[in-house]
Amino acid sequence: MKYNYIVYKTVNIITEDYYVGVHKTLKLDDDYRGSGTRLIRSIKKYGKGNFKRSNLFVFNTKKEAYKKEFEIVNKEMLSDYKCLNIKLGGNGGFDHLVGNKTCRFYGKKHKKSSMIQMVKTRINNNTLLRSKEAKKKMKKNHWSRTRPEDFKLHVKKLTHLAKTNKRTRLTIEVRRKISESLMGKKHDRVKCPYCSKVGGCRVMKRHHFERCKLK
Repeated sequence: MKYNYIVYKTVNIITEDYYVGVHKTLKLDDDYRGSGTRLIRSIKKYGKGNFKRSNLFVFNTKKEAYKKEFEIVNKEMLSDYKCLNIKLGGNGGFDHLVGNKTCRFYGKKHKKSSMIQMVKTRINNNTLLRSKEAKKKMKKNHWSRTRPEDFKLHVKKLTHLAKTNKRTRLTIEVRRKISESLMGKKHDRVKCPYCSKVGGCRVMKRHHFERCKLK
């Protein structure tokens, strides 16, 4: 199979914003629009159908294509507010969009010294290497011992969910209705007899009184 290396230009037919890049493909007329960070966000906003790609140059090697891209995507072009490119051409795309954030480390590797340091940090944080005193303290403060009744209810709930395979999470619509019903209402403020903390009745009953850590 012989690949084609295309220097293309993608234009937003609504805003006239444009993007220039290099694309490796077997078909010259595929539906690829580009993978630039700003371009992807613009496509999500306006829809893929409002972007038109035109092939400017076709080369047989990647080196030739990137050389041409370097000539086109220069500082003058980047200064144009309609240009969606964020860096000079000729280097390829090393930026990767993860959700709504750009991952600058995509395609790179850690140094050996960095990897050794990360392993040491992970070992130091490992529970197996904690002191005996720390383990005893964790075991003593575990909520299965401090709040055995709540722990039993929690285990029963997990067992029931495992058997029925049903989710107990509220839907977005139910959450919205609950939020609207409570909007504008004043909640009674109560005081915990164990830690003397004052707060709303709902939250305090959930985390204090019989469930207070200082009980």
